[in-house]
Amino acid sequence: MTEVHGIVEQFSPHGLPPGSADINSNPTFTDRELAPLLWFTLESAVDEVYWLNVSGTIRFVNKRAARSLGWPRDELNGMHISDIQEEMPPEKALPLNRSLVNTEGEEVFEAVHRRRNGSRYPVSVHRRVFPGTGDLQYLLFCRDTTHRHEFVWRIKEAAAEKTMILNAIHENLVLYDRDFHILWCNDDPAEWFGLSPDALPGRICYEILYNRTTPCEGCTVRQVIEGGVPITEEKRLGNGRFVKTSVYPVHDAGGEVIGAVESCLNISKRKSAEQRYMELFSTMQNGFVVFALEERNGTDDLVFLEANPAYEALSGLLVHELIGNSCRTLFPEGRDAIISRYAAVARTGAPAVFEDYNPIFRRHFRIQAYAPKRGQVAALYTDITEVVNLNEQKKQSLIQIERNFEQLAILNDEIRNPLQVIIGLSILSPAEESEKILEQASTINRLVNTLDQRWLESEKIRDFLRKHYDYT
Repeated sequence: MTEVHGIVEQFSPHGLPPGSADINSNPTFTDRELAPLLWFTLESAVDEVYWLNVSGTIRFVNKRAARSLGWPRDELNGMHISDIQEEMPPEKALPLNRSLVNTEGEEVFEAVHRRRNGSRYPVSVHRRVFPGTGDLQYLLFCRDTTHRHEFVWRIKEAAAEKTMILNAIHENLVLYDRDFHILWCNDDPAEWFGLSPDALPGRICYEILYNRTTPCEGCTVRQVIEGGVPITEEKRLGNGRFVKTSVYPVHDAGGEVIGAVESCLNISKRKSAEQRYMELFSTMQNGFVVFALEERNGTDDLVFLEANPAYEALSGLLVHELIGNSCRTLFPEGRDAIISRYAAVARTGAPAVFEDYNPIFRRHFRIQAYAPKRGQVAALYTDITEVVNLNEQKKQSLIQIERNFEQLAILNDEIRNPLQVIIGLSILSPAEESEKILEQASTINRLVNTLDQRWLESEKIRDFLRKHYDYT
């Protein structure tokens, strides 16, 4: 406590400003009574406390300082402050409480303390000029700011990560104040504005984008700032681009609107794809329809969601007559089999391809059904009526050919029997007539044998037709 006695001697009524005789301006305190009180106060401090003389030599350290540095007190006393304290690099320094900076008789700065084992840690230093008249000149209160530095580093890391994520988003993200000044934006708007991201903050959107002096007519940002309600809309810009814009109000702690955040996504490619889809949808020769599966009174039913003009022609109903109505309502005679097939696709998501004859439309179709989402089914109708009819005609033709072959075989047998009778009778006839009859009978017999041979050869062709054209 010797050092404290010296401090108390310097910290005497003769060395203090008027009205500062002791801690509580209580004249009953003596220097001897003040020493243990001051000692207790310094030892109980949560900060590191250092007393320095004019040259910066340490004259006193408290318990916290010795413990933090890992040095014995008797070794610290007499060391120069530069032995344990070094300047904090400016780029690593934290923002200081400005109310404490450059106040009279006090200086606030950041520094780095070096422990006995060589390790370092950051500290916030409050240095006061001691008002006494003795050798002691400076009183230092130093607080370990390791956790604060780690916290700030994490915040910066999180901010950098947030910026990286926001820049990776393929949308224009812009923060405006109430006067339409750009406060912040990610990288994407730079392409639209023709400026670097760093050059945008502080600029007014309608000036740099549209060369205007007033907000645009129907400005979504203006509507949100004035109304305080988010707005999402799709619109076409003057340059031909289609965009989807979502604008949200920004409120202060009191609930007042102080600006707006705009998210703007270029949907030109999507719009172009939609346009091409609609052209295909409207001009395709195949009927296309989208149903929603509904269960009504325990029975599956299909409600029309979309239908193209080709399906209109098939059904004989206009699109507005189809949309919103169900199959069982529009076609009361119903077709449970086809509805069940569509219901299975809508429930399982498994596509199906099949052929179907629709007695309502009186047409044959090849149907490709798939589920655009669970509970829905889309069906593409390809009219194959002519193909089916042609196949039926082909089948009937092949059946007729088969019959002709069979009849020819029967005919051959029927010719041979009377031919044998004719030959027998000719033998009994006069020689001259018999010879002529036998000659003609022989010719007929050769023709019949030839037909038999061709019949046997045709069997291979018939086997091929039966195998590849199932017409039996």
